[in-house]
Amino acid sequence: MQKKSSLLQHGLFWLLLLVLLVLRRPDQLFHAYVWDEDKNIMLQWFDLGVIKTFLAPINGYLITISKLINFSALHISFLYYPEVSTALSILFDFLVLLMVAYSPNVLGWRKIAALSVVLIPASTEIQILPLYTFWFAGILLLVSLLWQFKQESKTWYAVRIIMMLLGGASSPLIVSLAPAFWLRLIYLRTIRETVIASIATVFALIQGWFVYTQSSYSQPSKMPWYELLKLSYDQFFGKFFYILPVMPTRFIG
Repeated sequence: MQKKSSLLQHGLFWLLLLVLLVLRRPDQLFHAYVWDEDKNIMLQWFDLGVIKTFLAPINGYLITISKLINFSALHISFLYYPEVSTALSILFDFLVLLMVAYSPNVLGWRKIAALSVVLIPASTEIQILPLYTFWFAGILLLVSLLWQFKQESKTWYAVRIIMMLLGGASSPLIVSLAPAFWLRLIYLRTIRETVIASIATVFALIQGWFVYTQSSYSQPSKMPWYELLKLSYDQFFGKFFYILPVMPTRFIG
């Protein structure tokens, strides 16, 4: 009886995560569309080939998971690419949320933490879009960093390595998190943490090089200092508290 009750609770929690995820961006689910650089990636497969396309940065960094979803959806159905890619994006985002809730990390109230990812008061642009799955890939890095201190099972260790590979190859967040992985290694001094820190270092160097050489951040800013302050505020806190003049929608919820 307790087992059935536990399964029911987990099932209801999973359903809640899915419903909230979809409610953040219902337009993309019911009116799937090809967005922004997504179409450029589609053209790169034909122009550059598979390997070069995976290695080509988008806006200054690698977004491997976005390209993997793009590639898979195109091969499943070119005609229904928007719908298939959206479905794959929902699946990936959902799996990331499950990692927050169920992986052996040090977070308290892990299910609440998973729900908070969906309910974060930011632009819904990042939700269930194929192009923005790299944002959720960054969460995999945070979960890997906040891993439990005692040794995990071999299965969870393999999962953590996959999370590091996928997150590191998809999110520039690895650049700022790499030193923290080395702090874990210094504290724990285990072979497994050495492997994790090494993966973090490799991808931090790769992503850092792309960010520095390929993106606009490598160019000196010509903005006035007060505009830079405003930009810093927007980037850190998000545009949660006011309406953008060009977009008549609130950036909350």
